[in-house]
Amino acid sequence: MGSVGVGVQALSEAEIAARLWLVTRAAMATTPDDPVTHPEHGATWGMGRVIALERPDTFGGLVDLPAEPGDADLAALLKQLGAPGPEDQLALRGGRCFARRLVHASAEPKAPTWSPRGTVLITGGTGALGAHLARWLVERGAEHLVLTSRRGEDAPGAKELQASLQEQGARVTLAACDVAERDALQALLTSLDADEAPLSAVIHTAGVVGMTPLEDLTPEDLANALAAKVSGAFNLHHLLGERELDAFILFGSIAGLWGSGRQAAYAAGNAALVALAQHRQQQGLRASAPQWGPWAGGGMLSDDDNDAALRKRGLAPLSADKALRSLDLVLRLGSPSPAVVDVQWSLFTPLFTFSRSAPFLNGVPEVRESIAQASANAARERAASGVFQQEIAALPEAARRNRVRTVIAEATAHVLGLRDASLVDTSTGFLDLGLDSLMAVELRKYLEERTGVSIPATLAFDYPTVDDAAAWLLEEVSVGATDTPAAAATARATSDEPIAIVGVGLRLPGGVTDLDGLWELLRDERDTLSPVPRDRFDMDAYYDPDPDVKGKAYLREAAFLDDVSTFDA
Repeated sequence: MGSVGVGVQALSEAEIAARLWLVTRAAMATTPDDPVTHPEHGATWGMGRVIALERPDTFGGLVDLPAEPGDADLAALLKQLGAPGPEDQLALRGGRCFARRLVHASAEPKAPTWSPRGTVLITGGTGALGAHLARWLVERGAEHLVLTSRRGEDAPGAKELQASLQEQGARVTLAACDVAERDALQALLTSLDADEAPLSAVIHTAGVVGMTPLEDLTPEDLANALAAKVSGAFNLHHLLGERELDAFILFGSIAGLWGSGRQAAYAAGNAALVALAQHRQQQGLRASAPQWGPWAGGGMLSDDDNDAALRKRGLAPLSADKALRSLDLVLRLGSPSPAVVDVQWSLFTPLFTFSRSAPFLNGVPEVRESIAQASANAARERAASGVFQQEIAALPEAARRNRVRTVIAEATAHVLGLRDASLVDTSTGFLDLGLDSLMAVELRKYLEERTGVSIPATLAFDYPTVDDAAAWLLEEVSVGATDTPAAAATARATSDEPIAIVGVGLRLPGGVTDLDGLWELLRDERDTLSPVPRDRFDMDAYYDPDPDVKGKAYLREAAFLDDVSTFDA
């Protein structure tokens, strides 16, 4: 996995425009019976989905081959790489091509409601998510809970949680165990085998959420991020063997389902859990890896501070009560990897697909409706694309840069949720201001709507400050900006297109006092060059013999010649 991140970084640093395709074997299931024999390769799919968001111009796609690909599969792979279509998440089976799709889940439960019995093990059990689950299990009649964390009883709030659960009648054990350490986990499971209440269920919540952009992600960072979530899950799978359990629940995230900017490691880990759940079910073992949207109140991906930012993206954080009610339905449905997310597709889809299409989402009717609406909106924007250029063209040249800078600052403030554009430091990097990859997409969308100019998906990265972006945007509209009434009148008057030089000192040149006189001057092509008054400027203050010193002049007399001769340049 680390090599994938390094490869992306190398392509970027070398400025190679080649598309990156990631190929796995037997990491995905096209049908319930399609064997997933390499579930650990599922992590590559999670990382690939983040590459698609952070590096849309680099990412080619994901392809899964059978465990033993045949000639037809390899031929289909070469065809796909040589002439790729719109699909970017594919599986090849016997030369046939399958495209990944998100669809609404069936509402028909296949299993009865789960009633916890005996001992239930919760990894990461003393964290916010583990505490929610522990209370939910006690309410449902759990006899014995084993809550693990690296610090055990010394974890913040662990003893208070234990006391609270015991008051409700449950027996609670706090265990210090790093589930990524196989020997430590084996020792814990062995001790549970001797308990009077046999182990009946496992809920794996251990893991951390990291926020690291791809360009900064190292193999060491990736290994550390995957340790608890992925290594812990696979350790549980292998050490429990074919033991019959009532539930084996791996808590995942939508970061693994469709990617999440600056969360490549986290997305990779969650996608690996999905592949493991598919693998276990195919072995006749219990498994479910629900992919959760953000939880409110200290849950998996959200806290109260970023609630508003999530809602702007179309994602409403789930209350713990609502999420846990959904968990009961998830287990009854029996699917290995259901997604549970409160999403407003009309907001989410345009942002998610703005820099790159996402055919994976097209199985959802609401997404197709959002895409159709976005297409209609784009047509209206194209019809009004000249408005911004005309606005800039109507301004004096000196004011154009400030106006463009203000427009970008206003867009940045809007995306960041700031009440005033003046709070945006135009010389500070977008990332330092707090922009993430999805915000960058929203910034691009906002600017395109405002200006009618085609904005690159990587604007915030290629032009990392408001000032830099303003310089680029001004250059893009410069052709339109030169189409002022004065220039148009000049073009009609003569094909030579003379240039009018307005004199220094807020006055019109050549003794002109009004616009009629200016048009006459242009029509007659009169030369208005005149000496600069000697008493107007203090040249001693502006003089510096070094021509490279900014804000200074290295000539004293040339600007004050009384007699000016013309020459052919």
